Amino acid sequence: MKLLTIWQHKLNLSLIHGYLTAGVNLSPSTSSTPFGGGNLCPWSGSCAPRCLDKSGRNNMPTHVIARARKSVIWLRHRGAFKLILIPELEAFMRKAEKMGLIPYIRPNLLSDLFKLWLMIHELQPELKGYDYTKRPMPWELVSDMYHLTFSLDTHNVMEAIDAMLHGINVAVPFDPTKPMP
Repeated sequence: MKLLTIWQHKLNLSLIHGYLTAGVNLSPSTSSTPFGGGNLCPWSGSCAPRCLDKSGRNNMPTHVIARARKSVIWLRHRGAFKLILIPELEAFMRKAEKMGLIPYIRPNLLSDLFKLWLMIHELQPELKGYDYTKRPMPWELVSDMYHLTFSLDTHNVMEAIDAMLHGINVAVPFDPTKPMP
């Protein structure tokens, strides 16, 4: 089982800018619970029923099971998760160097776990990362090595305003079939 996802359409968009981007695809919200997992997106709100795990290839049964397996390992066997991740990160760094690209990581493709970034940063301190989060006060977590964009939801408007006031970008989803305010 591989923990890192490298060749995925949205990640591959960074290639034209000189980056090789990897990500960790765990189960969002509580979707791993039936498999023995838990909530890996604790600040999810109205987005949970419409999460990207239900679209495109993410919705394939094999992908759902693979994410659930990785999620259970993260939750119940953190040491094993780390042992699997070490050689994968090393191989990713070598691949980026061989391709002449800058390595970058998005630890949470569908989850929202700052601890996952901390583990990756501990293992590869020179690897920069970025994520989207609904975690309150995200400005307390950013650094030169880790960029966060706050995700607006129906329950976190004040947190989004606070994020903007602290210099954090805010992603605002909208329905293109409805008029803009």
